[in-house]
Amino acid sequence: PPIKTEARFVSLAPETIGLKVDGEREPGSLINPHPVFTWAFYDNEGDPQTASQIEVGDDPAWVNTPVWTHEMTGTRTEAEYDGLQLERGTTYYIRVRVHDGFNFGDWAENQFRMNTIPPPPMPSEPENGALVTSDEAQPPVVIENCVDADGDKISYRFEAYYDEEMTRRKKVGGRHASPG
Repeated sequence: PPIKTEARFVSLAPETIGLKVDGEREPGSLINPHPVFTWAFYDNEGDPQTASQIEVGDDPAWVNTPVWTHEMTGTRTEAEYDGLQLERGTTYYIRVRVHDGFNFGDWAENQFRMNTIPPPPMPSEPENGALVTSDEAQPPVVIENCVDADGDKISYRFEAYYDEEMTRRKKVGGRHASPG
């Protein structure tokens, strides 16, 4: 009787390793409106990366449609965000998966937050917009510190002008940081 043999080829899925946002594994708050996403490719069988899929969304469960989807072919392991403007004060989630010519691996995930612009400090002395005439070399300036929504320290730079048209500037204070 003839002998039957059967061979099955099973390819293991590749892995996306070390997904970073702007070079950081834990990026925190970003000010860059076009973050760069990088990762490393690993395939247990030595197959090269042939494609990748990248998604950025505002929903950690990925129920909502991603705000940006990007697909690439080849071995490139870096992509710059070029979608719609990212909203300040919003946490975004990124996921990347890679293909080895046979199948996609699991998603690797990370997250980042777009930094919120802090409010301006509130002057309490002199009154906001008040014209100060003084013989003192440096009239007192008192402000109420703001609280940054992201918990960052806030720096201030103070300027004074010699004239009402505000054309002759005199720097009266350096950088002052709020607690944070």
